[in-house]
Amino acid sequence: MVDQFQGGADNIAVFVPLFDSLGTVQLLLTLTVFVAMFGLWCAVATWLGTRLSAVRAVRRLGSRVIPIVFIAVGAIILAQAAIP
Repeated sequence: MVDQFQGGADNIAVFVPLFDSLGTVQLLLTLTVFVAMFGLWCAVATWLGTRLSAVRAVRRLGSRVIPIVFIAVGAIILAQAAIP
């Protein structure tokens, strides 16, 4: 969870108001889901990192695919922010 906050002030600018607006039960549920999903992502990354075929694919295609993924995610966020 600390890794999520060390990313910069933009994360803190999102998380502090979110956590402040939640009640006790909602906060505990949010933190539980947050920690569980973080653990799941770490497990998936570890599993993929031990698969030689996945490592080769990322090395071969990563420099082309990652920018497209980031642009797509940014476009989705901007499109959703524009929806009233």
